[in-house]
Amino acid sequence: MSQLADLRIRANLTQEKVASELSIDRSTVAKWETGIASPKVGKLAPLSVLYGCSIDELYRSIESTKAV
Repeated sequence: MSQLADLRIRANLTQEKVASELSIDRSTVAKWETGIASPKVGKLAPLSVLYGCSIDELYRSIESTKAV
């Protein structure tokens, strides 16, 4: 499992809930978590709030997911 998915799970959120909160498709969240795509800059702050982490921690998780 990716670090990005770990952040989501620690926040007790489903991919569906994250997608709904950010007004995106669930498949987009799945692509982020598998490293196929990365969140756009405008989604980083809302994601960090949802996941209860800093933008730095979120960015590190995104970068580590890309390496998977």
